[in-house]
Amino acid sequence: MYYLARQTMPHVQDLKQFQEKAELIEEYIAMSLPELPQQEVSALLDNYSTMLQQIQIGAMRDDADWGLPLSEGWKISLPPVVNFRAMAKVLVLKARLEIAQGQFDKAIRTLQVGFAVGRHLGKANSLLASLVGCSINYLMLERVRELIQHGGPNMYWALAGLKQPLIDLSMAVRYEREFVMMSYPAFRKMMTRPISQAESDELLRALTELQSLMRWSADNTSWVETLSQPDQYYGIAKESMIQRGHDPATVEAMPVGQVVTIYIWKDFVRWRDEMIKWFDLPYPQAREGLNRTTQQFEDWLKTNDRHNPMLKSLPDGRSYFLQTRIDRLKAALQTIEAIRAHAAVHGVLPRALNELELPAQLDPITGNAFEYSIEGDTFNLIGRPPQGESADNGIHYEVRVVMPARPPAD
Repeated sequence: MYYLARQTMPHVQDLKQFQEKAELIEEYIAMSLPELPQQEVSALLDNYSTMLQQIQIGAMRDDADWGLPLSEGWKISLPPVVNFRAMAKVLVLKARLEIAQGQFDKAIRTLQVGFAVGRHLGKANSLLASLVGCSINYLMLERVRELIQHGGPNMYWALAGLKQPLIDLSMAVRYEREFVMMSYPAFRKMMTRPISQAESDELLRALTELQSLMRWSADNTSWVETLSQPDQYYGIAKESMIQRGHDPATVEAMPVGQVVTIYIWKDFVRWRDEMIKWFDLPYPQAREGLNRTTQQFEDWLKTNDRHNPMLKSLPDGRSYFLQTRIDRLKAALQTIEAIRAHAAVHGVLPRALNELELPAQLDPITGNAFEYSIEGDTFNLIGRPPQGESADNGIHYEVRVVMPARPPAD
């Protein structure tokens, strides 16, 4: 359904016109709602009516099967995630127009579709696709904020109904961990016994192909040169394997390419697993370990980088923060709605979050309560950035609440 929606996007085959429309949509999204030229936006969205209808059909499905043969490893074709981000921006603009027009029921329906698209992308078992799903859900939560800000209904229970984490990266991370072995099952054989010279040459070729697909590192030229001349690594690699407990005679019997590949591969696997294991803990518990592992890796890299260029291909733990960042935004908005509900009933702001009838949510980044303070009819809700992070990685809402008018007492 989503692939069909992509095909119905206006100008999808004309890159210049596609980019022009995308830039116009970005301009409209950046405007404040009172500035939004509603007629122009409505006319623009008319061009996307077929695409929007098709997306909604996809969003109504309980689950998403992307048809990806994951057992083939890197050889699979991933969803065109750039186009999915562009489709989500159209949904964002549609929701903004509906909020500006006071059509809150329609806006909520549009947001439901957007959240479904993000959730479905998160099930593609691709880290890249899952991160795009995180980005889409972040955009939708920002529209929930606008809905609240411009007089929409209280969204506390609607937000509570969204699962947490909104996008679960755990399966995608596990796939990232195994995709090399799935791409080249011969790697397992390489670890157990000597292989032929032809098999050794094939392993080096496979590593060169893998590097070309790992876009974390742009230094592909030096990588290819390194693997085309494995002898320069052989002495270091052989010594490393023997130090790790391999039988010297067995190592001597291995072709040069096998020894070099095992050396490169084992260091890569070691640091990959050190990074990935923290994803199995809640983020507040995992963050310190992720930072410590990253620092240990960077220190180790200073003396070992020249011996193993594949280490430049390692992902970091930043993706876990990006997953949790959208959960923080959801928790903050849900807490704001709990405060708004309290004000609607009592006519005053709560003095502290523990006075709320609807439970305030904890900050998923820190695992602690949000900071809360009031001054007159205004309150501040703050989620501090993690220690050592920039202020951009925190949130701070300053909210003025317009109290409901009450009839005079008899």
